[in-house]
This record gives sequence, structure tokens and C-alpha cells, in this order.
Amino acid sequence: MVKKETKSLIGKIVCCAVTAVLIIGLCIGNAYATKYSMQITAYLAPPITDSEAVTAAQEAGQKMAARVQTEGSVLVRNENNVLPLNPNTDKKVNVFGYGSVDWVYGALSNGTSGMVRPEDGSTHELVDLLTALKRYGISCNPALPEFYKNYLKPVFGIADANNIAKSDVPVISEPPFSRYTQSLLDEAKSYSDTAIVVISRNALEGMDMPSSQKKRGAAMNDSERNYLQISAEEEEMLAWVGKNFEKTVVIVNTGNIMEFEFLERIEGLDACLVVGLTGTRAASAIPALLYGEETPSGKLVDTAAYDFKTHPAAWGNWFGYGSYAGTKDGHGVDYVEGIYVGYKWYETADSCGVWNGADKTAVYGEGHTGYNAIVQYPFGFGLSYTTFDWKIKEITPGAGSEITEKTEINITVEVTNTGNKKGRDVVEAYVTVPYTKGGIEKSYVSLVGFAKTKVLAAGESDTVTVTVDCDDFTSYDCYDKNGNGHIGYELEQGKYYVKLMTDSHNVKKADFEGGEQGADAVVEFNVSETIKIKTDKYTGVEVTNLFTGDSALDGFSVDGMETGYNAGIPFMSRADFTEGYAIPERTAAVKNRALTEKANSALTYSAAKAEAWDNAEVDAFGEATHREKVTWGQNSGLKLAENGVVTELGLKLGADFGAEQWDAVLNQITFDEAYNLLGPAHSGNKEVNSVGKPRLYSYDSIIQIKGYNGTPRGTGNPNSVLLAQSWNKDLVYKYALAFGNEMIALNAQSVFGPGVNIHRSPFCGRNFEYMSEDTYMTSRMLCELVRGIQNKGCSVEIKHFALNEAEDYRYVHSAWLSEQALREIYLKPFQRAVQEEKASGIMTSFSGVGALWAGGSEALITGVLRKEWGFNGLVDTDWTTGPKGTPDEQLRAGGDLGMAIGLASEYNITYSESKSSNRLQYRMREAVHHILYSWLSSKYQGSQYVPEEGETTVTAFTVNSWQWWQILIVDINILVCGGCVIWILAVFWPKRKKEATETLAQEGK
Repeated sequence: MVKKETKSLIGKIVCCAVTAVLIIGLCIGNAYATKYSMQITAYLAPPITDSEAVTAAQEAGQKMAARVQTEGSVLVRNENNVLPLNPNTDKKVNVFGYGSVDWVYGALSNGTSGMVRPEDGSTHELVDLLTALKRYGISCNPALPEFYKNYLKPVFGIADANNIAKSDVPVISEPPFSRYTQSLLDEAKSYSDTAIVVISRNALEGMDMPSSQKKRGAAMNDSERNYLQISAEEEEMLAWVGKNFEKTVVIVNTGNIMEFEFLERIEGLDACLVVGLTGTRAASAIPALLYGEETPSGKLVDTAAYDFKTHPAAWGNWFGYGSYAGTKDGHGVDYVEGIYVGYKWYETADSCGVWNGADKTAVYGEGHTGYNAIVQYPFGFGLSYTTFDWKIKEITPGAGSEITEKTEINITVEVTNTGNKKGRDVVEAYVTVPYTKGGIEKSYVSLVGFAKTKVLAAGESDTVTVTVDCDDFTSYDCYDKNGNGHIGYELEQGKYYVKLMTDSHNVKKADFEGGEQGADAVVEFNVSETIKIKTDKYTGVEVTNLFTGDSALDGFSVDGMETGYNAGIPFMSRADFTEGYAIPERTAAVKNRALTEKANSALTYSAAKAEAWDNAEVDAFGEATHREKVTWGQNSGLKLAENGVVTELGLKLGADFGAEQWDAVLNQITFDEAYNLLGPAHSGNKEVNSVGKPRLYSYDSIIQIKGYNGTPRGTGNPNSVLLAQSWNKDLVYKYALAFGNEMIALNAQSVFGPGVNIHRSPFCGRNFEYMSEDTYMTSRMLCELVRGIQNKGCSVEIKHFALNEAEDYRYVHSAWLSEQALREIYLKPFQRAVQEEKASGIMTSFSGVGALWAGGSEALITGVLRKEWGFNGLVDTDWTTGPKGTPDEQLRAGGDLGMAIGLASEYNITYSESKSSNRLQYRMREAVHHILYSWLSSKYQGSQYVPEEGETTVTAFTVNSWQWWQILIVDINILVCGGCVIWILAVFWPKRKKEATETLAQEGK
């Protein structure tokens, strides 16, 4: 009897426990399903699209992708004019390299932004190099791809890129040369005297390029070589191929600049074409470049050094991170190079004689001394199949003229193709500004303009105009290093030399109309007296330090120097650049330093900080905070859109952020609508029924819209570096128009991009999604992209604001740098897009500006972005904010949206109309204003745009899909709850009935 009672009791306990777990699980699941309903719908039940519109947009997108591939591929080597190959005599080729069967189309790995996947979900239309060559009519030795596939099964197919672990992406699969049989090698030599070798490297988000080489198969891991060097296996194979074939062409398929030194060191490597990450089908354009149907016209947008150890931000120097003493989540990186990023370091160092004693003739041969022993291919370098002469036709204002920061210089150049093949040329303009030793840090040369010609037949000429804005000559003096009492931008007294160059190192010889012939293309200008620039040229707002010293708005100085404290960061200075200068090394004291109390406090957010902000009577700028009650839910019958179509009122408000009727519109919105709108906002932002705003869809990224969402997707394009390497602003603008058409066809209002962080280091895992090591290049391409997309009525979220120049430790990454470097290098692209193109949105970064998460920095979001630059669009977080920040913190700093995380998701912060402070409610109202304006401003811009003659335009309809997943969840709730009830009855009810029967029987006795 006791056993039966015990068994019954155990059964009841198990029943109750399992039922409780199921019910709790349902509650949590239902809560998350409600919270992330937009994301779930975007993945599982996206709107039904207009298939004809999608097809038309994709066809145009593929043509544009091929153009980008053609103009963005860079020829860096062509010994003895081996290229172009002869389509008649070179119709059979051997293609070596494991990358030939495992082509890298785009970035990989779970959650990677900027990845590309098959447009329709199937791999049948993908084009790699082998496919492209065969379609072009070239026969490829079939034994080689069979050998590679038998050695290792290719794993980097892009159909399931989300399922690839990050640690498996930067892996080299090249077989040891001992695996090549003699018969295979002999067969290759007899098949053709031409060899193409593919060198591939992968890219991803969330991980930087390793300082060692991890390998698959029989090859041994290598701790001595970094991932951006060739492997020992590749080197042995290249040496054999170079020795045994008459013509050897190397194809570099990578998103990061590599160390190309092997091209000089290994004999017989005749030519090299850098093709980047080609997207789903644009590799089809490569054979036309190899066989001369098209002439390469791309130029590098990163400096290719022989050894990345000479790069201030590369491995072995300052790319690693330190952990702050006494902190849980503190990791930092010191931007010791200051403004000397990429070529600005190499060219400035060379001008100061740093490498006068460098000699690599024993390794690379004659001529490899000084600068040429350090830099293999300068920024802006790229070869052609033809040659060009330049004639300077006109300069306005004339040479020797007095200039100010408001002067615009126009240089008209006639470019003539003097070779025997067609081609395009790029005129690059750089400036050398006056520098005083110990004064404001200045690069020896800086890119300030460029123009690309049309395709020129042999003997044909084209006239281009390079426009230079003298505002780009200014420098930001955050320390008053020239002692003139001014903190801010200055145009210092002295001579300014505008140089027309073929790359960052070489000045072009040119003829001057009516003047010198065959002279250096250098034009001198003058500033007689230093000009102190006190205000922003667009907004008129004072521009001065917000991040430096004791008065820094966020409570600590981003350079680590405050009264009574100096982090001792050994920032590089041009004043120290002399022969033999060594890049500073990290010391343990600097790497593991303790932070100041205020800086340490900034590492984390809390409900107490939120409450203090809510109740403050004066803000960080000394201005009185909003104390009046906010109006919610006051219906005036105003609609911004009806049935998803923006109204005349909506367009009017999109044209003017300060329009009078905004108040009435914002008054209509309820508190709950505002709260829900502010996040989570991944895959779009929610509807606001009171004013007719529909739900809007947002997707990633500028490389492929809906890249890691369901099909159909937009075109899988070449990566962003290829866009920049085209050096063609018009092409980039037309790319943006085509991209906007795909957004329209796929019902995407906004794109999470473009990415415009700087290639501070060659090793950043996300360089493929950004554009260049140069701020000016990045800025100009960004402006073209923003204008093109917004002309189609779509919106952008430029990312990542700011200092997301590395992926390792990005959630707890604090960047320490001078305010000069912050403003001149890292913020400038965002500023140009905001002020010149009225960009509609910004995405903040995971990283920190100093100790403070960027999204939580009032100095950055409100001080610079909102006040100085006059930005009125939306500010979104990245996917989440990591352990250092929260959307609540960003809201109070001046931001608006949480991408995949909502308000009060991490802290016990109360939001209610009755309890939240008036200041907080007003900030919520402002955030709603920014979000609505971001949407409407792009719609207004689209309504005013007049397409060019012959331009492809797309109109499309979308129908919301049946939300089957919501019905499924309801069914699961019914089944689980019903099952639990039945189980409980089965466990408890029969026993009670039996006990009652026994009791009645006993009573009857």
C-alpha cells in the first residue's frame, strides 16, 4: 500500500513539474514571439513580391555587378605584357589552386553582414572562375579540379553560409605539393603552356584575420605566417608553376589586401589580377579582362606593403588588445598611428627619410631600396594594357592664387590614350600642405579629388575635370599645437601643392596648356594668413573639442590624458619620423593600464544612470531640459500614409523636419505606439496606426539586399572594395540606383549600410564590407551610394558610427585616439553623407569611443551628429549592444531605435505615460520624429527625382503573406495546454474517483 501511494505521489510530482515547465516555456516563447514578431515574419512569412519586378531588377542588377567587377578588378603585375592572353592561341589553360574549386563569392559564417547567397536559393546559377572561363570558350584542364575535389570536399558553398562556424572560415585548404602526382603535373604541362593560379581568402563578420594559418587536410598549421600571406603549400605550388609554364597568371580572390611580396620573390609569376569577392555571378566578367576584350582600369584603395609588420595597426604591433586592470569587460586598442593611416603613414614616413636605409635587393632584386623596399604597390596603383598622356588645359583659380577653406579648385585635364589598346585612366589629385615640426599633425600627401575617363580607343582623348574642395586642406588642432589660441579646424599659413598623380607616391609628368611640357603636374596655391575656422560650414554651429581633456562631455578624455592621469599611450608624431624610426611597441603598463574612475564607470550602464538623466534639470551641454508634459494620443485625423502610400502631408513633412504640422502629427501618436516603435526593429520598424505609418522592412546589406534572409534576394554583388577600386563615382551612383530598384521590388524600405569604417588595419575581418583605408575615397563613394538609393525613395543606415575598425572583442572594444584622428579620419565619411546628401539613417557600432559604448556617447550622438552636423534622421543600434550598452542608454544619448533589442530589455527601467519623466517622454517623442522623418525624407527625395533617359525604373506591388507561424503558435498553445489538462485529469481524477468509491463502500458496510 505504501509503495502504491509513493508511486502515485511521484507521478503527481512529475506531472506537476513537467506541466509547469511546459507552461513557463510557452509563456517565454509567446513573449519572444510577440517581441520579435517582425523578425519572425521577415524570415518565415515575408510579403509576396511582384515576381516580374523582381526579375527585371535582378537582371539589371547582374549587369551592373559585371560592370563593377570589370572596373574594380586591379592589375598589379604584368611582366612582358603577358596579359592580355590571346583568345586564339591561349584557348586551353591549366587552373591551379584549391580556390579554383572553392571560389569565394562573398563573406561567410553565421550572422555575417554583407554575405552573398544565391538569389533564388539554388546554386545552379553561381559563377566561379572555372565556370566563367568555360562559358567564355576557354578549355580548362579537367584533371586539376578533379584532383582538388578528391583531396578535400569544398565546404565554403554559399547556399548555407549561415551554418558555417566562424572558426572554420579563415582556413586554408591548399594541398601539400607532395600530393600532386608526377603524371598530373606532366599532363598539365602537355595540356597547355598557360597556367592560371587562384589564391583565395575568406572574410567574415565577428572575427579578424588570424596571425597564424589554420589548415584543412594534410597540411600542417603554421604559426609563423599570417592568414594574409601565402601558405607554404601555395608557395611550393607557385614556384613549380612559375618555373614550368611559359605564361603564369595569378588571380587573387579576397576581400582583404594581401602581402603580395611572393610575386617579386617567386620566379615566373608573370601577371596578377586582384578580383576581390565577386558575388554570385560577376566572375563572368573576369575572362574578358584576361583576354583583352576589356582593359583593367581599377586601382588599389589600400597600400600593399611587402610586410604588414611595417603597418602601425597590423599584427605584431598595435592590432592586439589590452585588458584594463580592475575591470570585468574592458578591452582596448590604442590608435597610436593617429592620422597616419595607410598611405598617409607610408608616404609621410618616406618624406621624412624613415626608410632611407632599407635595402631588400637581396630578396627582391635591383631597385628595392628605401620606399621601394617597404611598399610594393602604393595606394591608387593599378596597371593597364595601354598608356596615357595628360595635358592640363585649365586651372581655376590659377596657379599661385590665394585660397581659403571656401575655395573650389577645378583642374581640367585632357587624357589621351597613347597605346594600341582601348582603356580608361584615372586622374588622382593629392595635396601637400605646409607642416611645422612639432605642430599640427599632417600627412605628407592626402587624396583630395579624382576623375575617371570614358573608355578611350587607341589615340582617342577625353577631357575630365578634377574638382578639389579646399576645405579638405584643413586640419583639426585639438591641442592648440601651433599656439594661436584656437581649438578646431584651421587652414594654416603657407604653400599648398595640388599634385596630379598616378598613385599616392608618383607624380604624373604632364603638359601645361601654353606652358611647360613634360613637367611634374604640380600646382601651387597660397594661404597668406592662418584661417581659424570656428563654425561648421553647413550648420554654423561652433566646432571645438568634445572628447578631449577634463572638459570632455562624456566624462573622460579619449586620448587617455586628463589632469592627474596619463595613460601613456605612445602616439606617433611626424616630428619623430627620422631614419630608422620604429613603430612604438605595446608595453605591459600601457596594455593593462587602469582607467580613471569616470572612464571605468562609463564601461557599464545602469537604471540609476537612466534615472539621473531623466531627472536632470540641465543637460550635458548646459541647456535646460524639457520639463513640460508631453501630449500623446490627440487625434487630429492627420495621416502620413494611406494604404501604404505616402500622402501629400507625408511628403511635405519629409521635405522639412521643422514643418509646423509635425507637432500635430506627433501629438496623435500614443505613448504605447512610441514605446513599441523604438524597438526591436530588426527587419524594419513597426506600424504606427494613429498616423497611418505602415510597417517598414529593413534588410542587410549594400552588397546584397536580403543577403541572409529568405528568397527571393537581390543580386549578390562584388564586395564594397571592388566598388571603391573602380575609382568611378558615376558607376557607383548607377550601382546605387540599380540597388534601389531591387529594394523596391523586394519591398525593402531601408538597407543596413553602406559600411564606411576605415581599413585601419589590413587584418580587420570586415574590410570586405568597407571601402578603403582612405577617408576621402570612402566619403566620395558613400555620397554616391546614399544619393542613388535615396533617389529611389529608399533609406540607408550608414554603419558603424563609429570606430568599428576591428571585429575581435568588438562588444567590449574601446578605441583610444586623439580627437584630431577621430574627426579627420573616422567621422568624416559620416559627416559628408549627412551634410552633403542628407543621409536618412545611421547605425551605431558595438565598439566604444574611449571607455563609452559609441551608442551611449552624448558627445558623439547629440554633440557631433545632431548639433554640429544637423542630422535629423534616425539612429539605430547594431544587432544588439553587447555588455557595454543598451538602447535605453542610446535613447538618452540622442539615438532612436534598438535593432534586435527593445527598451528596458537589460535593465529594470520603467516606461509609462504616468511614471516616466517628462524629459524621457519628450526624448521618446523626438525619437519618433526622427524615425518618421527618416522614412518620409527619402520618400520625398524619391518623389522629386527625375530618372535619366533610358534609366531602368521599377515599380512593384507587395501583398502581406498569410501569417501561418502565428496560427501555428496558437495551435501549439492549444495542444500543449490541452494536453497538460488531460494529463492532470488522468493523474489526479481517477485516483479521487477510486478513493471516493472505497469510502462509500466502507460507509455501506
